[in-house]
Amino acid sequence: TARNGIEVGASPGVAASISVDGNAIFSGITTATTIKSTTGIVTTLTSTTLNVDGGDATFTGASANIIFDKSDDALEFNDDAKATFGTGADTTLTHSGADFAITNTTGNLNILNNSADAVQIRHGSETMIKAISDGAVELYHDDSKKLETASGGVTVTGTVAATSYTGDGSS
Repeated sequence: TARNGIEVGASPGVAASISVDGNAIFSGITTATTIKSTTGIVTTLTSTTLNVDGGDATFTGASANIIFDKSDDALEFNDDAKATFGTGADTTLTHSGADFAITNTTGNLNILNNSADAVQIRHGSETMIKAISDGAVELYHDDSKKLETASGGVTVTGTVAATSYTGDGSS
């Protein structure tokens, strides 16, 4: 039915479309529809597929948006938009515009690397921490390795300063 330039056609289990002034902006297969409101405009449309013809899809939040950028094949989260995981939103990924945060409120936060390569924390091209599969963990200062674990202990490059020390190194 057309109203104010908006046309909605939908029935559960069949193709559905929403057009504005004759241009399709949504098409998909519906699983349920609710076409009720005081204005007669669709208020709920559940679909198994979502096709946004000709451009990006914007998901508008209360204070931040998420956009699927068709030209970049990317799901882009604006500053302060969150990706949440877990039934109780136990883990969130957020970016404030200044900082990026991974927040986990239950269990361990595990970073898994199932390849033989190392896990690294870097700033630009400078290594800060490197954890090598089946090997050493290395700590760096200004991209220079200063501490490295080994099967027999720890190797330190440079001077060690301590407020106290026990042992003489003979065993």
